[in-house]
Amino acid sequence: MPRLACALLAVALAGVAAVGVVAVDGYGMSWDQPIQYRVGHSAVQYALRESNALLREDHRYYGALFEVALQIPERLLGLSDTHHIYLARYLASHLFFLAGGLACHLLAHRLFGSRALAWFALAFYLLHPRLYAHSFFNSKDTPFLSMVMIGLWLTHWAFAKRGVGAWALLGGWMGAATSIRPVGAVVLALALGGLLHGGRHDAPRRLACAAALLGAAAAGFFAGLPYLWPDPIGRFAEWFAFVSDHPNTASGLFMGAWVDGRDRPLAYLPVWMSITTPPFILALAALGVGAWLTRIAARPRHLLAHTRLRFEGLLLAAFLAPALLLAAWVGNIYDGWRHAQFLYAPVCLFAAAGLGWLAQRGRRLRVCVYGVAAMGVGGVVCALVLLHPNQQVYFNYFVDRTTPDQLWRRYEMDYWRVALKQGHRALLRSHPHGDIPISGLLTYGWRTLRATERERFVVSNDFAAFYSVNLEALLRETGRAGGTSPPLTHVGEVYGSPVYALARSAVAEDGPWRAHWAHYRSAARGTPAARSRFAVYWDGRVLSLVRTRCRPSDVQDQFFLRMARRDGPAVAGGASAGQDGWDFWFRHRGVVLRGERADVCLVRIDLSGYAPDAVRTGQVDQQGESMWEVAFAVDAQHGGNRPGGGDEGI
Repeated sequence: MPRLACALLAVALAGVAAVGVVAVDGYGMSWDQPIQYRVGHSAVQYALRESNALLREDHRYYGALFEVALQIPERLLGLSDTHHIYLARYLASHLFFLAGGLACHLLAHRLFGSRALAWFALAFYLLHPRLYAHSFFNSKDTPFLSMVMIGLWLTHWAFAKRGVGAWALLGGWMGAATSIRPVGAVVLALALGGLLHGGRHDAPRRLACAAALLGAAAAGFFAGLPYLWPDPIGRFAEWFAFVSDHPNTASGLFMGAWVDGRDRPLAYLPVWMSITTPPFILALAALGVGAWLTRIAARPRHLLAHTRLRFEGLLLAAFLAPALLLAAWVGNIYDGWRHAQFLYAPVCLFAAAGLGWLAQRGRRLRVCVYGVAAMGVGGVVCALVLLHPNQQVYFNYFVDRTTPDQLWRRYEMDYWRVALKQGHRALLRSHPHGDIPISGLLTYGWRTLRATERERFVVSNDFAAFYSVNLEALLRETGRAGGTSPPLTHVGEVYGSPVYALARSAVAEDGPWRAHWAHYRSAARGTPAARSRFAVYWDGRVLSLVRTRCRPSDVQDQFFLRMARRDGPAVAGGASAGQDGWDFWFRHRGVVLRGERADVCLVRIDLSGYAPDAVRTGQVDQQGESMWEVAFAVDAQHGGNRPGGGDEGI
């Protein structure tokens, strides 16, 4: 590559890195960041023989190589403040993302022989809004995307060099990638298949290269999983059993329905990728695949004789094989398509190929094509700027983004609660003086704030403390009149849908909550249907849970309700058919009625129009574990308890 081209590329990447330095403080902490940090820290201690905590770590089966690399800035610079530690991690992750972009640029130039197409491929890679945001706070999926892109470049380089050393380097790199995500073995298998295919004249060389590839891959894989070191064979069986049947059964919102991670429809990945990727990139990629298929159909022998066509076939296989594997067989895929971000590597290259095919139609058309593509890139840049720091919830116009409060009811938004950092800063703006009491998840995600910001927050058990509302639980609620979710104090929105919401548990006796006080007084005059930590009242229409002298945790966790009934499900939640009817459940949140003499915790659930046979109610904590429950039989027709109803244990 000429010096001028190298200099321009270096300046461009340095400019993007400088923008990242400015933008990084806007991103909060994802739920997985502390876990990933602990995995890397434990791996470093284990490698240095400082501690064996890794062997007892719940996430010991996860590849730790990249997490170990993220520990380097902290140790070299002696960082101690959590704000500096996590921002250093975010910047290191982002720089590795840029390294993947560099590999994309180099590979596109090798494949297409065009500097313009190489620059467009780089833009397609770096400017995907969701991936750009994930490049900071996602230390698993986005680094794996970069490793796959660099692995594809190394594959092309190894085929060109044809030496044992090149294939050993490729094997070590993709072996390490496979320790992070097992699907990395697919790229290894494709490279091995391409290597072994050929005539007999150089069979010894190809076998030697294959041996180097596989040996280095095994070494890279085991290097990335320190847990396997004491017993590589025995613990490999444990690791394989874990990744084959991942215990996480998370669900997510997809096209308006809650989909289990293990039982998702075949359209799950294609739809998510198509609605969260800039449409012109998708169109160009489809055009690139179509052009390749057309050439192969016209002259099938060119697939083996033409280097570029052969490698594009490998790229297509590197997309289709994992996509089909993930869509049809492999277990948990949830949180959109973050587990499949690596599929975007071939998409970028095929988009550049499609752009090149259009540009070859003529000189005049080439100018127009490049101009339109540049406008598309400019539009994506505008989206990046306008959405900052919420690019992780980017959606294109294939979905309804204009109807307020619509998008979050159909698709997951900020599932990692990265936007809570904006909630913290909204509290700082609305309360410029004094301490700000917080509880729940707000105490979890504040570690990325500056020290001067953190000192304003006080972890408090007071009912007036602010906490983060679980938007998933809020969406699952019935939405019927008479619910007791507290009023939201701060809400951040993207496309008219919330990405975070804050609330306070306590409400005064006056104002719009007088109806709840009146309901409490009315319910408390009756006889409880059952007693547990809460007194449970049922009047045939409204279910009330009441407790005096309560604590913040009594209402900041989620209440659940299950009803055995005959009329079938009719409101948002979960339902399953049983022998005697439907077992229906949903979660609800309570409020604190703040009075002069006492504080009262109240959960009020309006079940008008339903005829339950029995009710089981209780509370779950933020991890979904049941804290207590009580069950009783009811007689909805007569507005009271059935004979024999009562407590069934706590």
